[in-house]
Amino acid sequence: MKRIFPRGTRPDAMASVVARMVSNLDPLKTWAVEVTEWKKPRTNQQNKFLWGVVYPSILDGGGEALRGWQRDDLHDYFLGECFGWETLGGLAGSVCDRSSVHLRSPKKSLANT
Repeated sequence: MKRIFPRGTRPDAMASVVARMVSNLDPLKTWAVEVTEWKKPRTNQQNKFLWGVVYPSILDGGGEALRGWQRDDLHDYFLGECFGWETLGGLAGSVCDRSSVHLRSPKKSLANT
């Protein structure tokens, strides 16, 4: 079940709807309830433009500094710069601190180019 409440919905109204939603859940099963801020996802057209035009243009214009980089590397780098990096011990290096996506460490830092 998923319910998106429009901006301005009173918390007591949301609580009432949520209570009705969970009232019929099977008590013999384990359930998780999560409340998060809803944000409109990018459209397929926006994703196609990002991955098919923007990233390739950056890689083409990056010359020697971005040699060996792939679109996934750029995406990981921009996510890390936007949402923050978390330094992990061992061989992991720095990874993006964003749990909603799977990320790899970039092959090299733009600062070192």
